[in-house]
Amino acid sequence: MRGSLIIAICCTALLLSGCITTTGQPQKPFGFKDTDDCRALSYDDQKLPCYHVAAVSSAYLSSLDPNKYSSDAIAACEDIVNVVGSAHPDDDIGKQADTERNLCMFDVAKIVARETGDPNLATNICSNIRKGSYETALTGSDATKESCDTEVQKLAKITASNYYQTDNLCTVVFVMPPLLLLSIYFYRKN
Repeated sequence: MRGSLIIAICCTALLLSGCITTTGQPQKPFGFKDTDDCRALSYDDQKLPCYHVAAVSSAYLSSLDPNKYSSDAIAACEDIVNVVGSAHPDDDIGKQADTERNLCMFDVAKIVARETGDPNLATNICSNIRKGSYETALTGSDATKESCDTEVQKLAKITASNYYQTDNLCTVVFVMPPLLLLSIYFYRKN
């Protein structure tokens, strides 16, 4: 009995030690990256996907504060070209940075549309996509502003807050028939 009480107290102290030793700064969720993580990397070819992941990490937090985190995500996407691409203006890494930036903006816009349900905020992010000057086998297909706009409009309609609006096909197909059948059942029962 006494031994299990000591173990319980030790486990509680261990779990609470994380709460006591924090510095007051909000902790980054596990697995999320920020631009500081990317700047610490040694090789530029490792920084490209790192900045992309940092932008996506910020975009997923956009439901908490849409303007702050979407701005952070856009800045991380811009760092792909400003930090990495500017150091390689005439080689493959520079070309890849240009395409990666547009793909990053596309991904961020989709996530912000899904997380916030605000197509206007996501469309503003899409407006940051530049006409790509490179489309090669090395960099792949370039994201376009038009495809981004189309995608975010679709995603914004299916967020939880917008799901049951009347222009949603799922409402007509999956919600209305059961309600109609229930009303017919109760009408005939009475």
